[in-house]
Amino acid sequence: MKRRFRRAAPPCARRPLPPPFEAVAEKCAYGGDAIARAPDGRVAFISGALPGERVAAEPYLDKKSFVKCRAARILEPSPDRTHTPASGVPGCVYGDFSYEAEIAAKKSQLEDFLAKAARAAGAEIAVPVAVHPSPSPLRYRNKTVLHAGFAPDGSRALGYMIEPSHRVFDLPACPLALPQIADAMPEVRRKVFADFRPGGNVTVRFTPHDGTVWWTSRGAPPAQPLVETVCGAEFEVAADGFWQVNPATGAALVRAVADRCLETPSAPLVDLYCGAGSFGIVCAREAALKTGRAPALTGLEISARAVECARRNAARNGISARFEAGPVAALLERAGVRPESTVVADPPRGGFEPGVARALAECGARRIMCVSCDPATLARDLAPLLENYSVGSAEMFDMFPRTARFETFLVLERRARPISCARRL
Repeated sequence: MKRRFRRAAPPCARRPLPPPFEAVAEKCAYGGDAIARAPDGRVAFISGALPGERVAAEPYLDKKSFVKCRAARILEPSPDRTHTPASGVPGCVYGDFSYEAEIAAKKSQLEDFLAKAARAAGAEIAVPVAVHPSPSPLRYRNKTVLHAGFAPDGSRALGYMIEPSHRVFDLPACPLALPQIADAMPEVRRKVFADFRPGGNVTVRFTPHDGTVWWTSRGAPPAQPLVETVCGAEFEVAADGFWQVNPATGAALVRAVADRCLETPSAPLVDLYCGAGSFGIVCAREAALKTGRAPALTGLEISARAVECARRNAARNGISARFEAGPVAALLERAGVRPESTVVADPPRGGFEPGVARALAECGARRIMCVSCDPATLARDLAPLLENYSVGSAEMFDMFPRTARFETFLVLERRARPISCARRL
């Protein structure tokens, strides 16, 4: 049979990019780009610009409702512009900001996301956002993941990816990593470059108990769990398992959650997305120290490996608890949440799994504490909760200085009457 070949379609003609233009940058959007207006009235997102600066914007992505640009030249710099060791490092979108300006930008972003969630639910969030800066905006990370590849000039490199080129920004020492990790980097780099394999990763992690450990993606992480300490409690954590990367700010966040739980120390506690158990175990331990008796603690988690770790950590800290692994929405529905219960929910960056927000909104707990490292998914998940709960307090913890991300802690109190009921009256 004669084979038929389909004629290749001609390539689509690309619309030419708009010409460069001058603009005055307004506030920073989540992610670090400044917001401005293009000459045709569309929103322009400008990387490398600070609020208040007049810049020469060079478009690189043209969409129907917005255009993305680079700040080709700073024509009138902001007084908040400064040079730090993080300047120019991939991912450090606030590397040229004063730390005060970075904190102000992140606070404004969280306020915008909370307002968006409130509008979606037809509710109101009237509480101010309390801000907790990191004790240090540099040298705070206890873990870093570096990529092996080639720099723009073709030389071998170990550092962070330069998107979208997939080249690597060579980084002899990450300005965000703890000094102990920086001290280990000469040996790490020597061994990686001695058997260089582009495309792989190197993970370097430090704990005061274990010192600095590292491994490559071609090998396995250490089998022996690492030991972390927070608020006086010790936790076993798998070397490649989750732990907050900023120990000082992480401890402040756990302390804030525990302090709110101590307002009702005997209330049953449900730790949603419990991981290694840090929030629930610390809260139960603090209540036991205060009253002589720990509250009933239930931990729910997707990962079976994390649940095994949480069980060992509860025993290690003398806490009796029940931990279960599986789909969190189903686990929550059969967890037996009581009207007097407190729920602590700390989902991964992607937010709640489908069905979890609705199950949480209808669980009937007196208080829900939401911890989130992504305000966008928090706003999405918060909208259904606001039908039955009101925001009693909102706090921003700068867990990741110089980067776009931050941690949010919200305390939700059960409404006497759901919004839907109030609307029907």
